Amino acid sequence: IGSDFVARSASPIDLMQFRLALEPDIAASSVERAGSADIERMQSTIDASRSVGSLQEFEDLDDELHRTIAASCRNPLFLAAATLITAVRTQAKWGSLKKRTLTDQLRGVHTAEHITIVDAIRRRDAGAAHDAMRQHLVNVHNMMFPANLLAR
Repeated sequence: IGSDFVARSASPIDLMQFRLALEPDIAASSVERAGSADIERMQSTIDASRSVGSLQEFEDLDDELHRTIAASCRNPLFLAAATLITAVRTQAKWGSLKKRTLTDQLRGVHTAEHITIVDAIRRRDAGAAHDAMRQHLVNVHNMMFPANLLAR
């Protein structure tokens, strides 16, 4: 199955299930493999996300942060997964759902969660990085799918 087919076929809920299955472990792996330059890039991406005006700019930086975390693991399969996630996130279904659900207040919540994730990576605390990423993704899922809430 080609990645273009997967990106066009996957629904937003498919994407969130995929992300919840992978990204907490990717964040934990980043603790072991990320260098100081990786962590600086994560932090600069968060810093940039605080001052953007549009939803699309925020989404692009959010995606860049998650891809940077995956790339910091030095595992090509994690980076391939992040690339696939990006491809699905660029589909219209994801964008229209985000436009309906992501408020300025929730952007602030996501930014605080991103800070918690990167702080755990910086402290080299794999358990905290895993848990912070899982909590972040559960919150994103619950924001986007309020009729299908996941336990925090």
